[in-house]
Amino acid sequence: MENGDLRVWHIPQIPGKPFEVPVRTPEEGWRLIETLALYDAFQLAHKIKPDYSNTSGLSIFGDGEWADWYDDETGSDLDEMASEEGWILFDKEYQAAIWQGVHRVEKSRRFVKA
Repeated sequence: MENGDLRVWHIPQIPGKPFEVPVRTPEEGWRLIETLALYDAFQLAHKIKPDYSNTSGLSIFGDGEWADWYDDETGSDLDEMASEEGWILFDKEYQAAIWQGVHRVEKSRRFVKA
């Protein structure tokens, strides 16, 4: 590993071990993180898994260890940078359809959103 290397980590069910994937850029990492989040939501909506509690992030390697990534110039985290740069993964209708499926499952199971 070299200073500046990036990787996405994703824990699909907390507690659990992270799934880690090297990426080339923060934008590529953000796209992967968003895709993994939508995939987890899709699995819940289609009853592939009964529930989930996930988390993901982008790490950068430096000084012999991995740390959370942030933009050195602006101090922005990954979500802030995505918003500032206008990164788009899927159109809003597609994302809404996935999350609508999740909300239907939640209502049918009487889940309460925090």
